[in-house]
Amino acid sequence: MNGDDESRFPGDMSREDVARILIHHKPQILRRITGRLSPNLRSLFDTHEIMSTVLRRMDSYVAGGQLKVDSDRQFWALVQRIISNAIVDKARIVKRLRAVESEDEVIAALMLRCVGDSPDSEVRLRDLIARINIIITNPEDQDIVMMWLKGTSLSVIAETFEVTPDAMRQRWKRIRDRLQEHLDNGA
Repeated sequence: MNGDDESRFPGDMSREDVARILIHHKPQILRRITGRLSPNLRSLFDTHEIMSTVLRRMDSYVAGGQLKVDSDRQFWALVQRIISNAIVDKARIVKRLRAVESEDEVIAALMLRCVGDSPDSEVRLRDLIARINIIITNPEDQDIVMMWLKGTSLSVIAETFEVTPDAMRQRWKRIRDRLQEHLDNGA
């Protein structure tokens, strides 16, 4: 993927330039993604999902003026880092939902059912998060759900919001019950 005429450095590329380079090298990127996915993760995520995430995140880097690369090597290292992070992010949420026990098992099972193990699970994960944000309208409560999805303990969430652990458990119970009611009716 190095030394191709498609790339121009230093990092003065437009969003279109970056997209063109990534699409041009799509077969090689997909092979790299496949090589990074374990057999377990391959059953959860399609390589095209990860590619879509790479395209979106690179576009975000360029649009935000954060693409600071001076060589092909730096560009492709960034792509590799984005691939790794995308795989870890998706695997972490699914792993978290599968590992949930106790009173949170029901909500985790409902969320897993919404996400599923299909090839479009990334889209379904985004849809689930969008749906959660429709059900839970308070921005702080939305943050609590996202922290919980990422595996943050309720005691750490309580510290973050500067409330007691008991208060956070009660708040989480209300959030969880509301989600469970709505997801169970439409999952």
